[in-house]
Amino acid sequence: MAQDTVISNKRFTERHVYASNPSVTVAQAGLTTILEVPEIADTVRCFCQIDAGSQALDAFEIQVKVHPDGDWVALYNASGDFTTPAGLLVGASGDLTGLALSTTGWFIMETRGLYGIRLQASCDNAAGSVCDVYFAAG
Repeated sequence: MAQDTVISNKRFTERHVYASNPSVTVAQAGLTTILEVPEIADTVRCFCQIDAGSQALDAFEIQVKVHPDGDWVALYNASGDFTTPAGLLVGASGDLTGLALSTTGWFIMETRGLYGIRLQASCDNAAGSVCDVYFAAG
């Protein structure tokens, strides 16, 4: 995974976290971690963009960690989670669990009180797929 993460200021009012993972390979079997961003504490909201590659996604999951020693907990992974956002999920472009090939999806989520966020996905083709993921929190 060729992920790149930049944390620009650790003061609460000016803290921003940027991460990207271009050309990440998404397998068909099981979930593949396509982005993992620890230390998002002191951010208020995040925006994430997912560009599906040559194959459609058939699963997408947002996981969070509330403490560095805690486990990753799946918060959103069903179609309805993204078509009718609620809770920490503020908005989404549509059903990310079925993101069509060569399309862009996105979500906006509250991050207050969270330590980290992890995104996982799988594609609907045995050959796998490649997608680009971009993340910003502030």
